[in-house]
Amino acid sequence: MKKIIFLFIFIFIFKISLASPEIEIENPWVREASKFDGVSAAYLIIKNNGNEPDYLIDVSSNVAQIVQIHKMTYKNGVAGMERVKEIKIPPKSTVELTGKYHIMLVKLKKDLKSGEHIKLTLIFKKSGKINVDAVVKNPFRN
Repeated sequence: MKKIIFLFIFIFIFKISLASPEIEIENPWVREASKFDGVSAAYLIIKNNGNEPDYLIDVSSNVAQIVQIHKMTYKNGVAGMERVKEIKIPPKSTVELTGKYHIMLVKLKKDLKSGEHIKLTLIFKKSGKINVDAVVKNPFRN
């Protein structure tokens, strides 16, 4: 009887470990900006190596009063942005927040200078909080 109970516990734990998302963050960076500019954007790549989807539902940062997930839109030939509530990260896939999707940093608390590092906290529906260290870059300079 003990062997059967142990077997069920083992199978349950094994199944849970296979069914969870496994989130990795790659190449996080933030666009250089001044406090006077008031806004910047963060870019990164999210990989889900797990067998279940996850959802990026929020982001926070120590350098901006407001942080939002945005999507580029094109309506009637005019480019714009809109806030999105979540981004689905399917299992065994990669989602790039490098253009169409990105993270907006609004009401900057300080200048963001090339070479500095800032903290981003990504909040996922299943994986919870993931802290990220992002380097500030000027995309027009090497």
